[in-house]
Amino acid sequence: MQNRRKFVKNILIGAAGISTLSSFDIINIARKEKLVKLTILHTNDMHSRIDPFGPNDKKYANQGGMSKIANLVEKIRNKEANVILLDAGDIFQGTPYFNLFGGEVELKLMSQMKYDAGTMGNHDFDNGIEGFNNVLHNANFPFLCANYDFSETILNGKTKPYHIIEKQGIKIGIFGIGIELDGLVDSRLYGKTIYNDPIESANKYATILKEQHECNAVICLSHLGYEYQHKTLSDKILVKETKNIDLIIKSFKIFNQQYSNSELRIVGVGSELKNLKNLAQKYRIIKNVLFLGQKLRSEIIDEYNSCSAFIYASNFETFGVIFVESMALGRPIISLSCGSSEEIIPEYAGIIVKKKTTEDMSNAMIKLHQDYSKYNPQKIREYCESKFSEEELSLKMIKEYKSVLINKW
Repeated sequence: MQNRRKFVKNILIGAAGISTLSSFDIINIARKEKLVKLTILHTNDMHSRIDPFGPNDKKYANQGGMSKIANLVEKIRNKEANVILLDAGDIFQGTPYFNLFGGEVELKLMSQMKYDAGTMGNHDFDNGIEGFNNVLHNANFPFLCANYDFSETILNGKTKPYHIIEKQGIKIGIFGIGIELDGLVDSRLYGKTIYNDPIESANKYATILKEQHECNAVICLSHLGYEYQHKTLSDKILVKETKNIDLIIKSFKIFNQQYSNSELRIVGVGSELKNLKNLAQKYRIIKNVLFLGQKLRSEIIDEYNSCSAFIYASNFETFGVIFVESMALGRPIISLSCGSSEEIIPEYAGIIVKKKTTEDMSNAMIKLHQDYSKYNPQKIREYCESKFSEEELSLKMIKEYKSVLINKW
């Protein structure tokens, strides 16, 4: 075994999408050798669109409408056993239904469709929190607002920060994150609602769901907006800021006490870079922590090839392309349990850390180092190729398309 182990955390290509699912996302979670399929259906920005758009609409002629959504949801539920139906906000405003009934119709229909949870968007405040409260009893599903504090408003105790759903022994934790209301919504409409930092709230409740409630998967139901041209906080930024790089540095400090010649190499840039450097300085491991900055694609491949393992500590991940990249080069992985990690990483390709603690993460680093000969690079590469090669993924996509077309016709 080499005396000098290099553990790499890539924060550049590790910023994959959070669970702001555009339509349908299917997650397979392995539990006790039994594969459980979860089908997650997601809507957002319905804007009181009870009926479809008219036949003369230039962009969405005869499309949309809750009746069509209900029909589609029913078809999927008839086909799939474990369906979760969610909404990410802006249910209200946009048609006369809202002007006449204030949201009552929307919530009644969503209840009939058996939505599992929703969160609030900025337009859900358009009748004020009093107006929202007046129709809230029509919803038989919870509204999740992890970063809105309603304690001094009429909505106190009527929303939840998170919700847990169980399907065939699989626990799914869901929390909601809302957009900043100041400057976007008339302050008279949201009153004494306190807006808390989305990043802090996301990290807080993801940790609670994973560690205290031992959820197998965590979904962030966000209404921040996917991406902006300016620096406004968005879903993409939220994902980058929930990577727990500080956890890796703190854990590496413990690892480095036993293996003083080890290196932690961090690739990428971000708003936390200065704080991370200060943290490495504080722990007196700055000589062993290399901040490599932005890298070209070819250079990132070189980093993979030069390291002994890849470390990932994000709260969230969807498919997990970075896992595939690491395994394609035969490198074992240490990852927090983040939904897709259990699905993608077999035991012989890495270690899944169940709890977000420095003790558990550092123990994983030490264990992988001590058992390094067990992680056969060729076996890891062959597994990756058999599951995630271009040919294999193409065949899977063709199969799914055929299934959809056959069911449709």
